[in-house]
Amino acid sequence: MENPKSGIAGDSCVGRCAGGGPLRAGRMAALCLGALLAVAGCQKTPKAMDAVWTKTPDPGTNTIDENGFELNPQWFAGTQPDPCSFCPCGDENPSSWENAANCTNQTLHNNSSLECFGHWNWFPVAYTGTVFWGGHSNSWYDDDDYYFDVNRPDLALATATGNSGGVHIEFDSEQTVDNWDDTNTWWDDFHHHYVDDSDAAAHGRIDNKEVFVIGMLGLDKQHGVHAELQPVYAMFVHVQDDASQDKWAFFVKNWGNEGYCGDNDEPLEWATQNVYRVRLRHAVGTGFNLGQNVWVYGDDDSERNAQRWDFGTDGSGLILTFHMRDPSKQCGFVGDLTINWGAASAVQGPPRSGAAAGAVGAGAARASASHHFDEDGDPALKAKIDRLSPEDRRLLAEEIARLKHHPKPQPSQGIPSTAASTPPPKPSGPYPNFGKANWGLPNPARRAERDRRHEAVLEFLRAHGAA
Repeated sequence: MENPKSGIAGDSCVGRCAGGGPLRAGRMAALCLGALLAVAGCQKTPKAMDAVWTKTPDPGTNTIDENGFELNPQWFAGTQPDPCSFCPCGDENPSSWENAANCTNQTLHNNSSLECFGHWNWFPVAYTGTVFWGGHSNSWYDDDDYYFDVNRPDLALATATGNSGGVHIEFDSEQTVDNWDDTNTWWDDFHHHYVDDSDAAAHGRIDNKEVFVIGMLGLDKQHGVHAELQPVYAMFVHVQDDASQDKWAFFVKNWGNEGYCGDNDEPLEWATQNVYRVRLRHAVGTGFNLGQNVWVYGDDDSERNAQRWDFGTDGSGLILTFHMRDPSKQCGFVGDLTINWGAASAVQGPPRSGAAAGAVGAGAARASASHHFDEDGDPALKAKIDRLSPEDRRLLAEEIARLKHHPKPQPSQGIPSTAASTPPPKPSGPYPNFGKANWGLPNPARRAERDRRHEAVLEFLRAHGAA
């Protein structure tokens, strides 16, 4: 039986997880259904825009990652569907999508702003592929996001709408790279010496690299209803792939917003109680040693420093376990890992100085540039800013920088662990459906900060006769 109001399995199904009683909404639904994933016999036949378990798993992997998230799921409609052929794209109400004849059985939620409707969202998924730089949106009149495209040969989750040829991913620089100054990490270097230089430099630094991403799966109405993962909760970039040595640059967090047209936070709350695992696959052989330059960050010192991470292996690669704080604390990790395979087991600390660990040359080969999506933002405000002289633009940048405050991150040494990694339950049924859980929560503080920045820009324009 299915609950027609929630779109998740009704009491007769989820009662099996809740010990026979009705299941409370919210977090308990995520905990129970995150463990069950999908109860055989409790689901309807998939609809076109259901994100189903991948039909052809990557060699040596399951269709789920170490946390139970769908790994590289596919739309039931097949390769690169047009969502608007099946779903009422003119209707922003998720219930209308769920009630449409052949749109989706999966429970959706939306995320918008006062200025525009943004996203229909499903649930977090894990995704792997080849990454290409997209751009960095302006912080004065837009959302200050970093964005990329991730491509796969099987085009999993890609849609016919939008023209990136892959899946779009985005994260807020205010919640990520702006916090990582002086960490001497690959991401710190990418931010200041590539992105801040030019799009061409950023392309040369990251294009064609393998990535592993965890993000909120959704469709973006503002850009052709293309598939995207926003916010990105975790991103691992394979910056060096050698038989004897791997280098990965990463960040992990469990919260985020969805940009100019998505004011709400999307906290990543899961059955593992804010413990998240990532497996970096490699035949371990006789052992490995790990060089690490990892930092914790966040506005609350006591909360961010209560985070920890450990690492171990089961012979098929390196397993990283991140013990996070509650998403409301807005903390995270950033760092570089250098893994020397086949070496005597040891742990090396962060580099003392010099270039970011795991750095590679800026001249990496790249495929055709990814699609640079038009920015959202306030076009009238942009037009006024564009009329400023170069010197006034420099002064405006200094003025806005003074509004930002990010406490310095602190080093975090990983702890070797011999504890066995318990794999999540194997998926059953044709697709997962996790319900709304606690995703899509209003964040008045972010809105207030955005309004303060907007007013500061207007005040500057008035003072310089450009309002």
